[in-house]
Amino acid sequence: MSHFFTKSMRNIILLLTLSALTACAGLGRTQEDVVCPSVRVIKDTDVLTRFKPGPGRDITDIELQAELIRAAGVCEAYDDHADVFLNIDIQALQGTANQSNKQVIDLIIGIVGPDGELIAPAPIGHRKLPLDLTFPPNQSQIVYKEVIRVDVPFSEEQSPDDFIIYVSFGLSQEEYKYNREN
Repeated sequence: MSHFFTKSMRNIILLLTLSALTACAGLGRTQEDVVCPSVRVIKDTDVLTRFKPGPGRDITDIELQAELIRAAGVCEAYDDHADVFLNIDIQALQGTANQSNKQVIDLIIGIVGPDGELIAPAPIGHRKLPLDLTFPPNQSQIVYKEVIRVDVPFSEEQSPDDFIIYVSFGLSQEEYKYNREN
């Protein structure tokens, strides 16, 4: 029975893999042509340490610590755009200074084109998404998961892999400075 289970699981995995590859092929393109845009996290923006208001900056003043632990995309390519599905995982730790079981953090998503410039207009090339983190009672650590659809437009001469999707937390200047120094 163990041998049957192993062989069946192998067939299921093969079938799922082939299905995923077929989905990535898109319309009007062959599988060899389709490569998704790369997804990158901006250096020093993948961690958020939020302190309570005031001058204190030790461990007892922390309201929230969060880390972007996964930012990866899969896509479906069409003749003029790619639908990229970003899988975002955030590990969050409720600090001792947090008086609420809820925190809102911002996630920034930007698309950079082949010329190295942010795609305009802003709704397409740059988005700020508020994410509501809720800590269940008696639980100070969570992993928040989100799938975000990003539309990447491209011309006939371009390919989805000519673009880069950047992801970061929306940090204040003080939070960014803290990341750089610690």
